[in-house]
Parts: sequence; structure tokens; C-alpha cells
Amino acid sequence: MLKTKLYFAQRIAEDALQHHFTAKGDGCQEFRQIREDCLDFMSIPNTQRIYAKLIRLELNERAVKMVIRMLTAEKRQYLHLRYRRKKSIVAVSLALHVSVAQLNLWHHGILEQIARFMLLTLKPEDVLHPGRVAQMIRLQAETIRFFSEIDPTGTVVTKDWLLALIIRHREYKKLLAEMKFFMDEDSVSLHERIVAARLNHPDEPEKCLARSCHVHKCVVSRHLREFEEEMSKYLV
Repeated sequence: MLKTKLYFAQRIAEDALQHHFTAKGDGCQEFRQIREDCLDFMSIPNTQRIYAKLIRLELNERAVKMVIRMLTAEKRQYLHLRYRRKKSIVAVSLALHVSVAQLNLWHHGILEQIARFMLLTLKPEDVLHPGRVAQMIRLQAETIRFFSEIDPTGTVVTKDWLLALIIRHREYKKLLAEMKFFMDEDSVSLHERIVAARLNHPDEPEKCLARSCHVHKCVVSRHLREFEEEMSKYLV
């Protein structure tokens, strides 16, 4: 079920990226203004459905902005060339000196990350990226507050959906607290040192982590895998 949702979310993510780079001014502000205009016509048939769609588009735009902020400078440049300047994939490859195959991997990864944020869910490997978890918690909090304020009767989203999101939000906050414990405390065991090194440098290659921890790369992989499995209890 999640794979099906993720597939369609990635299709929507592509459209959201297109809109983000082609919209004039703030995309969120654009959706917000149209949504506020709808409030004067809620008695007209189908207006409520349009209103709900505008809410979703506004939240999707917020998800896109959050993901873009977390990308490396090189990947942001890729999006700028691909979507703002509408360069072909070959032209982008030549400009960034990155292979077309690698750019396609970047593209798929970015779309999946945006899709996950639209669905307000983390994937297992995200437990090694504190920034992603913190941003997801922020987006969830905004979504919960948003629907609690503008949809108190549960017209746009069901009460069960909102309750499930509140529970997931609470579990993700516990996850972030666990991650911060590893990051802030003085590491004693080898496991703690390896996990702390990864959490403090989430984009560092494993071979670099292995060198800094004075262990073999396979040891780093094993301890990080154990941490992922341990933290999976929070990924409801």
C-alpha cells in the first residue's frame, strides 16, 4: 500500500517541483491567497473539494522547499539548471561534470525524498540523518496545526487520519531525542562512537567514518545497520 502511495506521490512531486521553479514569487503565498478567496464561496457546490486540494498543494509546496533546503549545493544547482533554466539532462551533465546516470540517480532520490515528505513519513535510512527527522517533525507539526485550526469538524481529512499523524509525530520526536543523545553525549563504546560520527556527519562516506573511528568499513556498516534496526521502532 505504501509503495503504491509512494509511486503516485513521486508523480505529484515532479509536478510540485515544476511549480516551485516556475511560480512567480512564493508558491505557498499563491496557494494561500486562492484558498482564502474560496472561503467566500464555500456554499457553492464543489468549492469545498477545491479548497481541500488547495490545502494539499500548499503543504506540498512546503515539503518541496524543505527538501531543497537540505540538498547539497551541487544538487540544488542541478535542480536550478533542470527546472528553472530548463536545460536538457545532457547539458546539465556537461555543466556540472556529472554523468547522466548519476544525475538520474539524484533525480530519483530527490523525488522520493519529496514524496516521503508529502506523505509525512520517514524511510529507515533517515534515522541516520538528524536534519531530515527534524524537518519532518516541523512539517508534521505545521500540518497538524493547520488541519486542527481550519478543519476542526474533520471535513477535509478524517479524525482517524489526523490522530494517526499525531501519533507518528510523537514517535518521531522520540526518535530525534534518541539521535541527539548519541550526538551530544561523550561516546564510550565503539558503537556509540560510530553512530555519533554518522549522525554528526550524515553525508560522510563510510570509508571516511571508518578512518576517523580507526576501524574497518564493514565494522561501520554493521554498527549503523544495528542502529537503524534499533530505531525502526519509532517509524510508525
